[in-house]
Amino acid sequence: MNKNTENLKELRDIIGFEQFKVVTKLMPGKLLHISDWGGFISKEERDAAIRKDLYHNMGIPEIANKYGLGIHAIYKITEHKK
Repeated sequence: MNKNTENLKELRDIIGFEQFKVVTKLMPGKLLHISDWGGFISKEERDAAIRKDLYHNMGIPEIANKYGLGIHAIYKITEHKK
């Protein structure tokens, strides 16, 4: 079994057979890379949410904990875009 087949089997096991059929019907032949951005579609979307939390006066340590990032990463994301 190749890696792609293993990954598709794992996805099917996670979302269930019926939902897997829907996904395969709507997205045949598509290449999909799933990153760990905490449920966000993109890093940019996640970073915008982080900046929004900062704008609404959430503390840097709280934001870091909320998004599973280090404090330095939060500073780096927010330093030019407050």
